[in-house]
Amino acid sequence: MSFQETVIDRVRELAPDLPTGLLLVPGDSFERGMKWVVEHGHAAVFPFDTDLGEDPMANIALATALNARVGCYVVNDPERMQHLAAAGLWGFVTDVPDVARAALGPPASSTDAGAAG
Repeated sequence: MSFQETVIDRVRELAPDLPTGLLLVPGDSFERGMKWVVEHGHAAVFPFDTDLGEDPMANIALATALNARVGCYVVNDPERMQHLAAAGLWGFVTDVPDVARAALGPPASSTDAGAAG
């Protein structure tokens, strides 16, 4: 993940199997970011949490239709973490991983094929 599009493109060039994602600066358009991610073959777009909106379902649906994913940053509130996970968000960046683990529970085991993580 990076805010710099040229860096993400270079990483994709060097390691095409590594999932890459664009971090959007606060206030940047989700649609613009998603369009760029899809056009450049990246895995995900990561808007700032408040830019994702209270209900991220429309953005997640758009990404899914385009075969991409949505994450966000920075999520530190446990209730927001649970809400985003239930909505199908791919992942989020947090300053408090211990709070996230407590809010979301233990990671799925490797035997839980298809479990979201």
